[in-house]
Amino acid sequence: MKKIVVKGLFFVVLIFIGISIDKRLNKSYETEKRERKLVFQERVIPTEKLDINIATKEEFLEKNVSLSKYEKIKEYIDIVGGVEKIEDLIIIKGFGEKTIESLKEKFYTEGNINRKKLYINKATDKELLYFGFTKKEIEKIKKFKEENKIVYSNLDLLKILERDRYNEFKDYIMYTKYN
Repeated sequence: MKKIVVKGLFFVVLIFIGISIDKRLNKSYETEKRERKLVFQERVIPTEKLDINIATKEEFLEKNVSLSKYEKIKEYIDIVGGVEKIEDLIIIKGFGEKTIESLKEKFYTEGNINRKKLYINKATDKELLYFGFTKKEIEKIKKFKEENKIVYSNLDLLKILERDRYNEFKDYIMYTKYN
């Protein structure tokens, strides 16, 4: 009988040790799994919005913005001086409402940019468009330049644009390199 009790006790001790070891291993496995999940989330799915005017190429790519869209946004920023509102990017060829909404979820802008000067007599159609001129206004500018060679001053620009539109552009339009 003593042998059976000793064997039974030995068996119970082995079961107890096995359960204890299993709990420790399982706890260690769960901890490691949780830590890996956190590292993965930090690396792959950044949750905070970034300032679109200063975000790097790598940050755009981490936010799942394609390289071509990144290049178009950076070209816009280089030409204009920055993005005042994400919605302004709608004028970029290939950007629709869906793209703008996606960008708004990932980026923000402070709104106060240092808008570059636009030399209206040397500006391309794309530069004029990015500065906010409509296609119709761009055509009027081109026609005026064909007839008069250049836009000499704000008086000429007033002949091309409506007064309220002129007032939107007057602070950053340059007519010669020496203004």
